[in-house]
Amino acid sequence: MTEREFLIQFSHFKQEFLDTSRRPANKPKGNRKKVLENFERWLQLRAKMEKAEMTFSDFLNNVVLVAGKILENNDIAISCPAPVFKESKRCISIFKNSTVFYRIGRVRPRRGFNKGQNILVIELVMDGHKKSVFLPLLEMKEEIEERLGEKLLRELPRTESAGHYRVKTFLPYHLVESNDVQLVARDLADFILATLPCLEKLGLSRNP
Repeated sequence: MTEREFLIQFSHFKQEFLDTSRRPANKPKGNRKKVLENFERWLQLRAKMEKAEMTFSDFLNNVVLVAGKILENNDIAISCPAPVFKESKRCISIFKNSTVFYRIGRVRPRRGFNKGQNILVIELVMDGHKKSVFLPLLEMKEEIEERLGEKLLRELPRTESAGHYRVKTFLPYHLVESNDVQLVARDLADFILATLPCLEKLGLSRNP
């Protein structure tokens, strides 16, 4: 968050607090320090209420919305079809070929370091496009990783042998628990920005 964004948000919260405080039952008493302490407690209570009200589905919707605005600033238009898995995943369409798409969601691995734990996954789905998209994209893997600043992960061999071809990255689930929409949206947008040029080199055309 930039200083300007912080000041705008602070001003908004301050006005909301003052509007609440003007009610006789809520009017703060005491010196400036006491008023600031009341304001701090009010902000903490407000944050707890927002966290309690937001479902994981709401979180994903907000992430896609913010990521869409970031991508729009880079002249990239996205669409998010009605989710098949309403609570756990969102698909993001950019290409005319609707069978190549991005996806963000929650998974709980059965094996490995994160066994039994919820984690966030951002992935590029290329099922059924092994020779035309997946294998050529792997040849550009280092280029993508350099842009992204981290390693791309693949599915297990037995999953790929069933025709499921994806590259992905994981994010810790505490970002959901802390309602960090901005950071997750930035990572989603970065993932798309890192992979999109390579996909366009392979001949995939964007939606108008």
